Amino acid sequence: MLVLPETTKPRLVDPKTSRRYGITALGCGYILASTASSVYYLFQFDPASANDLWWAKYTPNGHQALTVDIFNMRLATRASGSTDVLAATIDKTYADDAAATTEMYSSYPRRLVLQDFTSVEYAVTNLRVLNAPRFGFMLTQYCYVDLAKAFEVAHTASRQQRCANRHSANGAVFFETVLRNLIWDDFLAFYGGDGGMFTVAIQVWLEQLPAGQKWLATTAAARATTTTAQEAAYWRSMNISYFKLQWHNRWHTGVDETMEIENALGLRSTITLKRLAYATTTWTSTVMYWTVLYDLYFMASFNRSLIRSADNTFTESPAIDFESLISLQAENHGTQIESQVDLFRAMVGPFRSVDTYYVAVPAALLALYDAFHSRLDDALATSGLSTAFNAIPTIPFQPTPPAWSNSNHVFYGGNPMCLYHSALPYVQDTFSFSDPCVTLPPLLVTATKYSSLFAAMALGNQFQP
Repeated sequence: MLVLPETTKPRLVDPKTSRRYGITALGCGYILASTASSVYYLFQFDPASANDLWWAKYTPNGHQALTVDIFNMRLATRASGSTDVLAATIDKTYADDAAATTEMYSSYPRRLVLQDFTSVEYAVTNLRVLNAPRFGFMLTQYCYVDLAKAFEVAHTASRQQRCANRHSANGAVFFETVLRNLIWDDFLAFYGGDGGMFTVAIQVWLEQLPAGQKWLATTAAARATTTTAQEAAYWRSMNISYFKLQWHNRWHTGVDETMEIENALGLRSTITLKRLAYATTTWTSTVMYWTVLYDLYFMASFNRSLIRSADNTFTESPAIDFESLISLQAENHGTQIESQVDLFRAMVGPFRSVDTYYVAVPAALLALYDAFHSRLDDALATSGLSTAFNAIPTIPFQPTPPAWSNSNHVFYGGNPMCLYHSALPYVQDTFSFSDPCVTLPPLLVTATKYSSLFAAMALGNQFQP
């Protein structure tokens, strides 16, 4: 018997199955590679995704704090213009584990209100949203009722002349510019009517004159019949070129200032540069001038007109003395205030009729200040001067002219709004916005490394170390 091995039958392989295995392997590889690359990408992207700008390592206490400081520093001396952020230098160390702080001058909001935002268009726009009762609280001292200057209302003849010489282009010294943009019915509801403050002080006399009647009619209808652009054009046709309120310390103006940053992808983020809340303060400036609300109130109380040409004007005998309404006579406070008050009257004028305007820093001085900081930053960045510069100490001192260094001399306050203190044997501090007139500290000047170097450079060859 012959035994033969079984012949192996050939196996047939489906080519589709082989291809399926290959595709599966490739798919798994792709998934693994894709997952790995995604994880890698997330690790790479993580530093940028930590903030809205997608900037790697950008932190609130580091880069953002630096950005805020750079622009606050620029805004302190200019309202517009370009800034090279990469070239800016700040004398400060930024650490992510430290709280972010920024420098802000407390006078900055006042500069905005009293200097920067004084255009005719800005005034008209904001007057039209002013609540009518707030009219009496605006810190401006009026000169005229009408833009034609027919009806004068200054407290004194000397101030009326000052109005003509200095303030005729300032829309804030005219009743008309404000009243034309208020809702007339709301205004009369608060200030008008029988025996109302405006009625007695202004309206009664105007109603007796054709020009006054016409002014009342046109002023009452102005807001409803003109656009903002038309109103601004009317002001300019009457030679009004700005609207500037007066300095005061009745309240501290609030400010909320932001900036927008845009990245390369067009994404924008808003950051806060500064935020300061509105707050009432000491209002010692009331001795310079109060508000028109009190002018109107006392005119109504005495049944007098604020218009100087009226038959019952406050200037007619017995004339109303606005100073007497705050009891500035020596018999009320003792003779210690008599010299101060008399000196102020002789050099400036009567109290309650003083124009207190914010004075802008001269452009040449701002340019010098910017140039000084630019040159100093360059020098500190490119040389070894930083160690010596940082070694300059901060020194407080009391500057007193040699002629005043006499033990027999006594000094009255440097603040003309603080009138009721006795003489002291030292030179006292000058006035400040928040001075409550409670104490009279000595005049103290603090010299920092910046102010010391600036003073030395400004003196040039006259500087004596």
